[in-house]
Amino acid sequence: MLRFILLILLLIIIAPNTLGQDYRPSERDGIYAGLSLGTWVPDRSKNVLKNPLLFGLMGDIRRNDNAFGFSFDMIFGFKTEEYKINYGDSLLLKNSFVGGNLTFDYSREFWSWNRFMFEGICGVGYGVLGFSGSSEDDIDIKKSSIILNPGLSFRCLIGDHKYLQLKVQYSIANYNPKNNLGNSLRGNYFVAKLIFGDNYNKD
Repeated sequence: MLRFILLILLLIIIAPNTLGQDYRPSERDGIYAGLSLGTWVPDRSKNVLKNPLLFGLMGDIRRNDNAFGFSFDMIFGFKTEEYKINYGDSLLLKNSFVGGNLTFDYSREFWSWNRFMFEGICGVGYGVLGFSGSSEDDIDIKKSSIILNPGLSFRCLIGDHKYLQLKVQYSIANYNPKNNLGNSLRGNYFVAKLIFGDNYNKD
């Protein structure tokens, strides 16, 4: 993930020098909407969810130094080994999972220069994971959790109405079952997402 973050930061720094223009503070306000691509890394090595693909969309309304918005992510996880997931008193084997997260977010700008914005962010929402495949039964297992995800955002305006954004967050969630059967889903997640989209401002 570290290489991924460093690559994105490099792109963010280089892109404005070739495609950008100077921005006044008022031009940073407006409605932002974009598509995101990313992954997460569990903070516990025993967590079997590892590094799924996150694909989503986001939108926020920014005025002065504050922004309110939402993030929605589809989660796609695949594994060569089987997940051992508890279902009642039974233990079922699954080899893939999909899910979704929806959070409502607040961000506050701490620093800006020209077309660059550095923000603190926090979201709260709800997530669901569904496990399927490989068992002889047709039972799909779902795990859900409340989500709290503080973090940092580095946003760069490109051209007239485009922007590139890197979000790094610590997602606090609990998808682990109430008993100790099966693989461990215990722990939280470091999440990194790259967002590309449009900035609709009054100009």
